[in-house]
Amino acid sequence: GIDNEQFVKHEFSPEQVAEVKKYFQQIVNWINNNCLVLPCRRALDINTDERNEFNKYVGSAFIDTVLIAEEPGRILYSDDQWLRWYAQSKGINGVWTQVVLNNCLIQQNTNEILYRKTTIKLALLGYNYTIIDAATLIEGARLANWELKPSYTWVVKILADRRISREYAIFIAAEFFYKLYSEPIIDQTRDNLIFHLLNAITDECYQTQIMNQLIQQVDRIIQSKPIILPRFQDEILQLIKIWKNIQPIIT
Repeated sequence: GIDNEQFVKHEFSPEQVAEVKKYFQQIVNWINNNCLVLPCRRALDINTDERNEFNKYVGSAFIDTVLIAEEPGRILYSDDQWLRWYAQSKGINGVWTQVVLNNCLIQQNTNEILYRKTTIKLALLGYNYTIIDAATLIEGARLANWELKPSYTWVVKILADRRISREYAIFIAAEFFYKLYSEPIIDQTRDNLIFHLLNAITDECYQTQIMNQLIQQVDRIIQSKPIILPRFQDEILQLIKIWKNIQPIIT
C-alpha cells in the first residue's frame, strides 16, 4: 500500500487471504448470474502484430473489453480512468461506477441512503474523482459514529484533494456544517469533525483566503435559512475564528 506517498508492506494472515478470495469469488458469481459473456468479434479485424502490441501495453483482458465496447450499441463501463481515456481516443464512450449509481438514483432504482453508503465505499477503496457532497459527508460521519474514523476521514480526504475545485470544497464544507448542527450530537464531537474538515481543505493552501471564502459561504447559508437552526449562526462563525487563532502563521 501507500502511506504518506511512500510504499509500505503489509502482512496478511491466511484467514485474511481467504476473505479476499471469497470477496472476489462473490464478484465472479455475480457476473455469472447477471452478465452475458460476449464474443470479441472486433478482435478478428486486427492483425497478429497489432494484437500483440495491444496485449503488451494494455493487457489482453482490457483490450478485449475495449474492442467489445466498440461494437454498435455498447458503452465501456470501467473505473480505470486511463482505460476510459484510451477507449475515448478510439471513439468509445465510457462510464464509471458513480455515474451508474447516480443514474440509478435518478431512475429511482436505488435510494439516497444506498447511494451515499456506496459512494463512501468507493472512497474507502481509494477511488479518486469521486463526487462528494454534504449529505455524503454527514453519512460518512454517521457511519463513523461521529468520530474521526475512515468512513468520515477518507471522504474528507477526497473532498480536500488538490484536483477538486477549492470553491466547490468550500461550498460543500459550509453546507456540511449547517447539516451537522441538525444532528443530535454533543458539541465537542461536532467541533472535532469541523476542525478536521477545516484542516483538510486548507492544507498547503492560502488559509486566510479560504477562511474568508468559507465565512462568506456560511453567511449566504444563514441568509437563506435564518430560522431553522438559530445556534448555527453564532457558533459556527466562532468556531472558524477559534480554528484560525490556533493555526501557525497564516499566509
